[in-house]
Amino acid sequence: PAYGQSSVVGPGLEQKYLQQNNRLIGMENIRTRLLAGGFYNFHVSNNLCNTNTLVSGAGNNRQGIRLSSDLRYHFKDIARHHQLIVGVGLNLVNKAYADSYFGVSEVEAGRSINSPFESRAGIKNIHAEAFWNWNLNASWLITSKLSLSQLVGSASKSPLVERKTNVYVSTALAYRF
Repeated sequence: PAYGQSSVVGPGLEQKYLQQNNRLIGMENIRTRLLAGGFYNFHVSNNLCNTNTLVSGAGNNRQGIRLSSDLRYHFKDIARHHQLIVGVGLNLVNKAYADSYFGVSEVEAGRSINSPFESRAGIKNIHAEAFWNWNLNASWLITSKLSLSQLVGSASKSPLVERKTNVYVSTALAYRF
């Protein structure tokens, strides 16, 4: 450590360091919202499907809109009781959505460590996914998902973004009625 600095990090110093480097301190909280929307699936062939989901009402001004579009290929019964689905897709957002989740207003910049940033409408991210389903019997199945997502466009340039690439893994036990 430099002269006059302590090498001991206690609870108070650790808390102060975290607050000085937390990009969300001083930013407006995005409140929980009930979103409205719908979906449309188009089967290109027996195994190829285009899935689309449109939701609106996101962000504090409730004007945020997101369209998710995926192209998925379904490998049916690759092994007895197992199915694999692979897909690629993207998320498109309007300016209200982009500003709510990636923008930094002048007011927020004044009370946070972030510089002002105006986000734009367009492609928010692209992703690749793999789903694996194991049908245990007619009612029960184990379903797993692996997703790799990459922020692009103005979303990827936001000072709020810590990682442009994210990996998501989940597994669940599901019951069908």
